[in-house]
Amino acid sequence: MPLLNATLSNAGLKVTLSPDSLRRWLPALAMALLALAISPASISLFDETRLYPSASLMVLGLLLLGDRGLLVGLVVSLAATLQWSQPLMLVVGLAELIWLKLYLDHVGQESQRRDNGWIVLADILFWVLIGVPLAFLLFGVVMNLDPGSVLNLAIRQGINGSICSITGYFVYVLLRLIGAASQRQSSLSIRGLTLIALLMAIVVPCTALLSLQSWQLRESIGQDQLYRLRQSALIASSLDAIGNASLLQKQHQQGSMLELRMLERDRMLLESNPALFQTLETHYIRQPAINRSSAHWPDSLELIVPKALLGQPRDSLRGYWRYDSSVDRRADPSRLPSLRQGLQVVVVEPARSRIQELQDQATKAQGTLSWIVLLAALFAEACARLIESQFPAAPSEAPAAAGSNGSGLAAQPAAAARREQRSALREVDQLLQDLSREHQKGLDLVRRLRRSESERDALQEEVYNLSTRDPLTGCYNRAELYRWLDLEIQRSKREDRQLSLQCIEIDHLNQLAHSCGIPVAEEMLRRVAAEIVRRTRSTDLVCRLAEEQFAVLLPSCEAESARRVGQLLCDTVAALDVQRDGIHGVATLSIGVAALRPDQDDIDSLINRAENALYRAKAEGRNRVVLI
Repeated sequence: MPLLNATLSNAGLKVTLSPDSLRRWLPALAMALLALAISPASISLFDETRLYPSASLMVLGLLLLGDRGLLVGLVVSLAATLQWSQPLMLVVGLAELIWLKLYLDHVGQESQRRDNGWIVLADILFWVLIGVPLAFLLFGVVMNLDPGSVLNLAIRQGINGSICSITGYFVYVLLRLIGAASQRQSSLSIRGLTLIALLMAIVVPCTALLSLQSWQLRESIGQDQLYRLRQSALIASSLDAIGNASLLQKQHQQGSMLELRMLERDRMLLESNPALFQTLETHYIRQPAINRSSAHWPDSLELIVPKALLGQPRDSLRGYWRYDSSVDRRADPSRLPSLRQGLQVVVVEPARSRIQELQDQATKAQGTLSWIVLLAALFAEACARLIESQFPAAPSEAPAAAGSNGSGLAAQPAAAARREQRSALREVDQLLQDLSREHQKGLDLVRRLRRSESERDALQEEVYNLSTRDPLTGCYNRAELYRWLDLEIQRSKREDRQLSLQCIEIDHLNQLAHSCGIPVAEEMLRRVAAEIVRRTRSTDLVCRLAEEQFAVLLPSCEAESARRVGQLLCDTVAALDVQRDGIHGVATLSIGVAALRPDQDDIDSLINRAENALYRAKAEGRNRVVLI
């Protein structure tokens, strides 16, 4: 959506500013202003090679803002042109901007162009194939500059552009990771993260080491030059005019270009080359790039260059080292103890040999850094491709700015999908989703296993009940009675405890079934069984022995107590009135009770004694309890 809308009518051309467009263009305008603000800022690497961080905003703007990032790139190119003081730099900057825009529009899959890291490789490839040759052509052929200076300038621009593109993509990755962690953005490709991590891990330390080496060499050259000029000043102060003239003549014969000026309280004592000193004072100026390049550069040593050449390539090659003893005395008087008070010695020497040494070292460092950046990019791409191949292919994502209105708002399904993501990396997120699905399958399997175990336990319980209980009354059967009797008899004998057994029979149950019907007889059986269970303890065992007979095993219960329980049970059942389908039925119980005789009874004898007691109860008229 354009920032300005122009309409042509009968009244003329009308240009309006769209509020929606303004809101969309505000980030681009803010980033462009930031590029202008930080364009003067630079980081010195070695000699004349400097990094301008504002160049990283070109890549960052294109990645974050799309087409609106062209405005940021244009401002960055204009700022770089002003900063490098080379108008033709604008052509190189615009070529780089167009190259990167073509990459983002046409290279690779659309959903991965911004986060696969290839924009860094594309920018490095631009400087190798187009940027450096184009700068060499423009500055060498069009401006007819020194080929050596032009090559250094072109390589410096390539290094600045490549490292700034790495920095811009690094910032983009950080912003994407922060957005993905807060679920505001989609996840990031592991390829791009691996690529930028390896590039930063290789390029940053190597650049720092090369820069440190250059600074140390600069320190060494500065200190050595200061020592030479200071010693020359001390020697000159100890000689008279004739001795100094003879010494200078001898040094000139040996190839030295050193010149002296001696003043004492503003009175000229010696001036070896008045025309040179006059030229230096009139047409030369301090060279800021050298004099401010190090915090430890001595103030008493200056590099002065022609005013007309200041800022041009290789300007310092035509400069002079200038040493002033008065400045050195103010900085540290102890260094010049033999220099008499009021004497000022100024020593100058051409700087070409030392500066050439510095520039040769800087040229080697530039070449080394260029190869490091190129090889690091190839190595990082190979590693990123290898690591990416170890992960399953991630599903393609819909573009963030979906919809025909161009508002940049994502569609609701895409937003919902982003909320479900649990990782900042697309491939890792896919793995997490696969693991989550497998985990869910495992949970489902565990639930099915638990359900199967529960069904198995229920089935086992059902089988156990069918094998041990009477289906009509729910009481245990004869087999369980024999099993429990065996256990309780052994326990009673071992622990010397009482044990009683009741045999119970419902009187005339068959007659009740004939007169009132089988349903009434079955209901009577269930009611009697329920009353027996209710009147006994939880430790007692109630069993159904036959159609109308029950047995109750009473551990830790003496015979008289068992008889009283039986009598209570007889009274309770006699009062029962069983109804079924409007038919009433009543019944009584006959109960025989036998207590265990430890020295005489076993299972069969105890049951026989209880049954004999039951038979006596029936013979004596029923509805009673008999104890044997």
